[in-house]
Amino acid sequence: MINLNLLSLKDKEKIKIEKNFLLIKNVVFVVSLALAIIIVSLLSTRIILNIYIKDFDKTIENEEILLSSTKRASLEKSTKDLNSQLNTIESIQKEYVKWSNLLTELTKIVPGGVKINSLELNKNNKKVNITGVSINREVLLEFQNNLKNSNYFTNITSPISNLLVRENVEFQFTGELSQDIYTK
Repeated sequence: MINLNLLSLKDKEKIKIEKNFLLIKNVVFVVSLALAIIIVSLLSTRIILNIYIKDFDKTIENEEILLSSTKRASLEKSTKDLNSQLNTIESIQKEYVKWSNLLTELTKIVPGGVKINSLELNKNNKKVNITGVSINREVLLEFQNNLKNSNYFTNITSPISNLLVRENVEFQFTGELSQDIYTK
């Protein structure tokens, strides 16, 4: 088979240029199409990633809120427990009576010659009852006067039988505890 080309060189050149132009045009089209596909896929990936990031940020924020509310609840519970303990301690301290101060005062006001047989102190009804023996009536009256002048006792009373005997007087005093026992 014989190959005959009847075209002029100029036409051949023109056809070759057109062929090359079409080839370049097709290559540019394919590259542009590929770039367009890549750009669209990258943009859609970016949009999807932004959605995931926003969801992740919301999840983190919700977890932080949950964690802070859990910590706050735990802290509030600890605070309530501590306040309850402090209230308990305060109520115990309010009811506490430092009996040693009262007993020290009592030993100071008991004159020589007085023997105390019984000392009853009731902080709930604030009553006091003292029984004992005195060597004589004068010492007993001195003790009664000391009790009445004491800051720890009020409304001290004694039965008339305390004064009927001159020596070896068995006595009994009743009265009330003053508020000073709770503050001193």
